[in-house]
Amino acid sequence: MPSLTTRAAVARTAEDTFHWETVLLDGPGPGEVLVQLVASGLCHTDLSVLAGRLPTPLPAVLGHEGAGIVQAIGPDVAGLTAGDRVLLTFNSCGHCLRCRTGAPTRCTTYLKSTPLR
Repeated sequence: MPSLTTRAAVARTAEDTFHWETVLLDGPGPGEVLVQLVASGLCHTDLSVLAGRLPTPLPAVLGHEGAGIVQAIGPDVAGLTAGDRVLLTFNSCGHCLRCRTGAPTRCTTYLKSTPLR
């Protein structure tokens, strides 16, 4: 799938608000899914990043709560097809010690991100 342009709420360094900006999304890569959001949430984690209380590379498009429809899937994705309705949550690997012991919010991959271009 080719890249596509969309609008996103972007958190920027040392600012206390989100900025609606046009961003370029690459098509889904290995293990990735492109989802058209129908609903999303804003939680204390997003606000903590915005306030500088959680170490996160900025600028960033935050968020880990949502519902939507799968638009495209990347290589190595199993069990999903375009048109599936999905719920979104935070990033966790499911394999590290923290995930295996019931603490996925402390997963070693939790704060990994891809920089905006």
